[in-house]
Amino acid sequence: IKYMGVGWNVGNTLDSNSGDLNNMWIEGWGGNVTPTNYETAWGQKPITRELIHMMKEAGFRSIRVPVTWYPHMEADFSKCKIVNGTPQWDPIANPIGSKIKADWMARVKEVVDYVIDEGLYCILNVHHDTGSANTHWLIASEASYNEHYEQFEAVWTQIAETFRDYNKRLMFEGYNEMLDEYDSWCFASFGAPNNYNGSVAESA
Repeated sequence: IKYMGVGWNVGNTLDSNSGDLNNMWIEGWGGNVTPTNYETAWGQKPITRELIHMMKEAGFRSIRVPVTWYPHMEADFSKCKIVNGTPQWDPIANPIGSKIKADWMARVKEVVDYVIDEGLYCILNVHHDTGSANTHWLIASEASYNEHYEQFEAVWTQIAETFRDYNKRLMFEGYNEMLDEYDSWCFASFGAPNNYNGSVAESA
């Protein structure tokens, strides 16, 4: 923490995703949706070496690189059902599998290298694969653990193999804001109406 100093989150870029099973709008662009299409889908420009250098010059010593992985695995979104012109994804019929696409991993590595080459600390994570969107596949529950732990392990094995020769300046955040099956962080004040079950938390 002492050496990491003040950090900056390069968000809304590599973590961008459609986020709605009933409206997979990025995938709906058709054709070959590229890593750059995803990176810029939420209105940002592609991350550049110059941007990271500017952050260094501004005094930041750590950059967090949030990454959403599920759109860049094995699901074939061309198989999405089209309803009123909108792609709808069924992750049971068209699962994400466990293998990350090479072009996506290469882009993530490129961005991490921008950070490391500037002598900064980098935090790389699993981002909107968790959360309240209905596209999430990681939930803080025993059932989700039993169903997905092998996939989760496979994702992190691939990340680890890609970055195995990096030094202590590269750090890893296992997941971001994982909610339970009630769309809650297990705190009543944060529980969504009609979703939080206080009796479950009290008995935990």
